[in-house]
Amino acid sequence: MCWRLQPHVLKARDPAQYQVCITWLKSTYLWARMKRNPIFYQLPRGLSEAELEERLKALCLAQLRALADAQMVRFGDDGLSIAPLPLGTLMARTCVRFETVKSFARLGVGCGLAEVVALLADSEELRDAATLRRTEVKALFEVNCSSDIRFPLLNDKAKAKSKSNCAKIKTHAQKASLLLQLRAAGVPLGEFSGCENMLLLGARRVLRALIDFLVGEGHARPLCAAVVLRKCLERGAGWHDDSQVRVD
Repeated sequence: MCWRLQPHVLKARDPAQYQVCITWLKSTYLWARMKRNPIFYQLPRGLSEAELEERLKALCLAQLRALADAQMVRFGDDGLSIAPLPLGTLMARTCVRFETVKSFARLGVGCGLAEVVALLADSEELRDAATLRRTEVKALFEVNCSSDIRFPLLNDKAKAKSKSNCAKIKTHAQKASLLLQLRAAGVPLGEFSGCENMLLLGARRVLRALIDFLVGEGHARPLCAAVVLRKCLERGAGWHDDSQVRVD
């Protein structure tokens, strides 16, 4: 809910307008469902509308506190008034999910292309595009072992790439990592081409937000890596590392 709530914090230009968030929540299907089926939301039956509204306010406040903990909004001295912070504004402007934006802070100054690929592959925006099916596991393992993969997924403690060291694909993030690398390397996705457009749409949005974040943080190395990855995914014609800066 956090990433949907943040744009309504931005609308409340006066930090005292906490009621804007409550008003929006009462206009959503969530409010209708809470009144129709409170048991689903672990609420007792028989609550009056005023009591349900108090529960809704508590839920809203918990989500706002999660945003505050992630440095996306700031509470006023009264503990209820709120104002957006730059990271929250970035999330609302780019429509990137809360958990994805939180993960940006994991990219340290020394991170390179491999870490940016891993972060992008693990983002919520790519989850639906990279849904893993049991029938794909064998084919993805062969992809992981191929020379087309620049950053292979290895078993724990494995250092060198070999077929025995390559990990079996078990998660959507691992599948997304391989497909992103195939696209960046200019290799046709073959049987996985059906999800290519959806994968690229999510990747564009996340990389746009990540690049804006890294510009603000002043982290040059991961910024160069993110720009290189975006360029490679857009062109789909092979890795095109910046000749002036090493990123991996």
